[in-house]
Amino acid sequence: MKPRDESKTRDDINRPQAGSDGVLPRSENTQRVDALNSLVENLPGMAYRCLADEAKTVSFLTQGGLRLTGYSPSTFLGKPLRVYRDIIHSDDRARVHQEIESAAESNRSIAVDYRIRTACGTERHVFEQVKHVREEEGGPPVLHGFVQDIVEPWESKITDQSLELRQARDRLGHFGRILDHSLNEIYIFDSQTLKFVDANRGARKNLGYSIEELRTLTPIDIKPLLDRHAFDRILKPLRLKQSEKIQFATIHERKDGTQYPVEVDLQFASIGTTEVYVAIIYDLTESKRAEQELRRLNRALLVHTECNKTLAHADNEIEFLNDLCQIVVEVGGFNSAWAGLCGDGDEKAIHPVAQHGFEADYLTGLETSLAAANP
Repeated sequence: MKPRDESKTRDDINRPQAGSDGVLPRSENTQRVDALNSLVENLPGMAYRCLADEAKTVSFLTQGGLRLTGYSPSTFLGKPLRVYRDIIHSDDRARVHQEIESAAESNRSIAVDYRIRTACGTERHVFEQVKHVREEEGGPPVLHGFVQDIVEPWESKITDQSLELRQARDRLGHFGRILDHSLNEIYIFDSQTLKFVDANRGARKNLGYSIEELRTLTPIDIKPLLDRHAFDRILKPLRLKQSEKIQFATIHERKDGTQYPVEVDLQFASIGTTEVYVAIIYDLTESKRAEQELRRLNRALLVHTECNKTLAHADNEIEFLNDLCQIVVEVGGFNSAWAGLCGDGDEKAIHPVAQHGFEADYLTGLETSLAAANP
């Protein structure tokens, strides 16, 4: 038996031994790290990691950043994340920042597309996925991100769809804000229960109800002239698809009990799988007031015209005054009218001589004067 070499220590025994080529064998962990690094560096895009500090300092960045942006990784590595965000197209920058910050606050991942300006000045569409993760238990969340160029046909298709979806969402949001700020009242109510699902700001302001209060009510609760049976008759043509829109006039009642005239445009619609009615309400208060004022002015003009005609053919003063009283009542729309002559003397008493619309003896004994003491 070969004697044991006592000169070898425990460390010598445990230390990996070099092969015949003189190269030490690599540990399994080292091989895994190398494989992972190779995999990450060959990804078709740029992977990055940011620290949890206020500036979100970029602590890791793959070489894919050079291929993607034209900038050396050293341009962004060790710098605040905003240095990279500065190459985002100015029209997209605020949106990207808002969406990523919103995701951070709710601790969720997000995918967002936008445009960047490369080092050579060209515009490039990219797609970024961002997630806030805790690498250590109890540790602060750090930012992991991956940005890739949109070049492949399938990627372009996804991006086009994503862009169209975003544009549609933006249009819908813009349209929703317009409707919410509309001065007209706009309501959505369930087709089965008739309870309000939503109402715009104009509706809430005019009625005096909050949206929470409105969701406990139905259109019948704010339409004092209609009961459930009458309202069902109005809805029937929409429910049976016999009409696309129904128009009718009614009265709305506010929370404080005051009422006002309205015109209603009612339509049937669907929100997902829920069937609803959409009502657009026009407040007719000002319209009715203007209409009444116009009628008053028209009556006054007619009275003036008829009085002139009567004056042109008048032969007797008393008959003329009786005719004027009749015109004021029948053409002007007043209940009654009378005329008198002012007497002589200091009292300047007025004596009724003509009337229309009064009972025969109504003016008997009437005493009035132009004197200051008895205006």
